[in-house]
Amino acid sequence: MYRTPTSMDTNEDSMIYAAKILKGKVKRNSNQKVQITLSTDVAMEYLKNNPHLIDQYDKPFKYRPNLPDKLKFIEYLKTQTTIKKLKNNTDIPETKIAHWFRKDNCFSYPSIEDWNKIKKNFKELKFDEEMTFEINNDWKAS
Repeated sequence: MYRTPTSMDTNEDSMIYAAKILKGKVKRNSNQKVQITLSTDVAMEYLKNNPHLIDQYDKPFKYRPNLPDKLKFIEYLKTQTTIKKLKNNTDIPETKIAHWFRKDNCFSYPSIEDWNKIKKNFKELKFDEEMTFEINNDWKAS
């Protein structure tokens, strides 16, 4: 019997989550139990039938602990470029770029990959180490 589908089932990382759960990693670093969704259930079944793939998918999560203050980062971006310029000078969708300029709850920082693409367009490079430094931050066994 499978679980009822939820909005969480649209996540493309189901195989990663399934591998972690099969290895007993079921708690986030916040000590909250990991929610198992329909897509995770299906991925777990697949990995049970293909155990040689479990270690391939069980890679630690990455976390960027030194990201700059959101408002300072947005102000810096605005002094260096615009949404339109980044859209025209990169292959990044405008809808994604727009989130880097938002001050509300829909704000997001560029991924390291996107940061490396956009920083080439800046007059003055700032926050490079903060934007690219990451550490492993994996789930824990119960």
